[in-house]
Amino acid sequence: MKQSTDTKSNFSKRHWWVIIYCLLALFFYTGTTVDGMNITVPAFSGAYNWDYATLLGFGTVAGFAAIIGQFFFGWVCSKKGPKFTMIACMFLSGASYILYANSWSTTVYVVALTLVTVFSSCYAYIGGGALVANWFPKKKGLAMGYTTMGNNFASAFFVPMIAWLIGALGLIWGMTVVGIMVFVLGLIGIITIKDTPEECGETPDNVPREALKNYFEIEEGQTYVSQFTTSKLLKTKETWLVALVLGINFLVTVGIMSQLVQRNVSLGFEENVAITLMTVCALIGVAGSYAWGWVDQKFGTKRSMVAFSIWYALAIACNVSEVKALVYLSIFMIGVSIGGAANFTTSLTASVFGRHDFKMAYGLIYPLLNVVQQSNFLVNAIALRATGSLRGAYIVYIVMILLSAVIVSLINDRKYNKDYAAEEHAA
Repeated sequence: MKQSTDTKSNFSKRHWWVIIYCLLALFFYTGTTVDGMNITVPAFSGAYNWDYATLLGFGTVAGFAAIIGQFFFGWVCSKKGPKFTMIACMFLSGASYILYANSWSTTVYVVALTLVTVFSSCYAYIGGGALVANWFPKKKGLAMGYTTMGNNFASAFFVPMIAWLIGALGLIWGMTVVGIMVFVLGLIGIITIKDTPEECGETPDNVPREALKNYFEIEEGQTYVSQFTTSKLLKTKETWLVALVLGINFLVTVGIMSQLVQRNVSLGFEENVAITLMTVCALIGVAGSYAWGWVDQKFGTKRSMVAFSIWYALAIACNVSEVKALVYLSIFMIGVSIGGAANFTTSLTASVFGRHDFKMAYGLIYPLLNVVQQSNFLVNAIALRATGSLRGAYIVYIVMILLSAVIVSLINDRKYNKDYAAEEHAA
């Protein structure tokens, strides 16, 4: 069986540790910058009598400001490698979260939140994405299926964890403990993580050594110099198409999940039921992460993303119908969808550019997709003003996610990938 369609998770212990480490990175990223805000924002508002809506608005400011930092750390990753990027950003993120916990003014609050957003997104997606591409060049679908479970575990478990910590230790010390956890994860990474499997005597995807030459372009090894520069990437059609389609996926997912409780309340659910439905949705996403990873591995990234977009559009349409039975169905379908949305960030980029050029390409693509993603707040705001409800935003999301299916169908998802070329040559 070709490595590119092998759906067996027959990884070594070191491969599994890379997966778990990246899962934990995504858990803390999502928890500290997205889901945990459900607890920390009202806690700050109550403790210092700061305006709740203003604090929420700072999240948007931090998100856009973080894009600049992502460009920088994308460059750092291309020069220093994923391990250096992950560890450095974990230390900086942990320190920034402790500063965030100790915010004594709204100015410090927004600066600290911005720093947390920059550093955590860079260790989770830029460094973590490059690490996955190095270790799982052709089983990236499966690997991302496992690692992105961290996002969904954060939705289900980080919120009660941070709520308990703040309740038991107070706002400052409760959040400080989380910052220390991120710092400790960085320390563990120094000892246990390697940039490539070859550095510790392993092979990419845990392929048997005798079969290695049939599946991977291995001649250049660690001396490979990317064929791309930033200027060349900006002139490459695939850079913009990949960033746009991935940005749409994130825009829709963040737009839905950030307002899912309010949407369900507007449909007549009690708030506690709406919160429970969101938790269920997140837990379903854990299975969805693996499911879409398996589909990606079996059928290829391009076809999988088209199927994903159609499934997602149907899920949102069920919610838009406002028929209660279909709304319940939409919770299940949206859960499956959010489980897969993050999978394709690394997978599509790695498919198109390969592990050889991934770091260079992803360092540019990830900030670009975030420019698109940050527009979700604008879409929600316009829809609320125009229609008086989130239903209008959901209809826009249906159109956008179907548009992403059209865009991805235009992408040659193996165009610059040397490993796939080597596999085809061997066949």
